[in-house]
Amino acid sequence: MSIDRIPVGVSSCLLGNPVRYDGDHKRNSYIVDTLTAYFDFHPFCPEVGIGLGVPRPPIRLVMMDNELRVVGVKNKKQDVTDALKAYSLARESEVAQLSGFIFKKGSPSCGTEGVAIFDTSGAVVASGAGLFAAAIMARFPALPVVEERHLQETLLRENFVERVIIYHQWRTGVAAAPTAQALAAFHARLESSLTSRDGDCARRLGELVANASGEGGDLARLADDYIAAAMACLRQPASQPAHFTA
Repeated sequence: MSIDRIPVGVSSCLLGNPVRYDGDHKRNSYIVDTLTAYFDFHPFCPEVGIGLGVPRPPIRLVMMDNELRVVGVKNKKQDVTDALKAYSLARESEVAQLSGFIFKKGSPSCGTEGVAIFDTSGAVVASGAGLFAAAIMARFPALPVVEERHLQETLLRENFVERVIIYHQWRTGVAAAPTAQALAAFHARLESSLTSRDGDCARRLGELVANASGEGGDLARLADDYIAAAMACLRQPASQPAHFTA
């Protein structure tokens, strides 16, 4: 029996597409051979998307005058910061239709954490997120994201998949037209999963839902607050098994 696969974004190189700066790819067998049965992957390569070729000179994050820029490793006059910001903004409408995102670790465009940040002399001074990943996470704070390296760890992999399923249920069942009744029903199904992470968080969200009433802009804002807090709570490891009821 066929299933409707959940739309999830992914760094294109992880699907085996040869889009990296060296002309290679980083095909991830778990993503390609297992998760494709459940997820409908939408590939993104910001660097190719802004017109950089394959292969191409590498780029990196550089702190310049207290501002994070993305510049060439060898050609320091090459600055693609504004182009990457424009690309991120242009893809927001597509990302809004996704229920999760798998990013490539270490990438100056796609890494979610731990990406080296250099100063103008070439010394590493900090670490952070790649420009595209940072923009997506800021614009969609509730969206479940993960780097492909974490899919190798059972607990982190299961946590990500669970969050994707929950967020997809939210996005397709509540977010489009939130009502107090729909929000209460969603929380009732999610409550045990929240409690298994953080009982205080579950209680706060329960109180928020209990105070919801009517429809309209105020309820929409409350719903946004609810899912952002719920997804942040769900990023924590569960202390006991708990499953969201669809």
